[in-house]
Amino acid sequence: RVKEQQRRIGAAEFRNTQFGYRLGEGVEQFVSTPELASPDSIGLDPLPPGQVWAISESNGDVGPGLYRIEAADTPGSG
Repeated sequence: RVKEQQRRIGAAEFRNTQFGYRLGEGVEQFVSTPELASPDSIGLDPLPPGQVWAISESNGDVGPGLYRIEAADTPGSG
């Protein structure tokens, strides 16, 4: 039933929701559902050194943009 709601409403309302279960008196286990994850979303894992996410403001008819900036250190000739 929860998955049906996620499909119908969308993952935005469930973003801060955690699903978990506990067997007996054991430790609570948290699980995620495929409906909460998107291959296009920004993950929680840290990016490698030299990479950062940036967002631009909207400009008139163009909406905001999301950019992944990568910087690399290469040997020079000078």
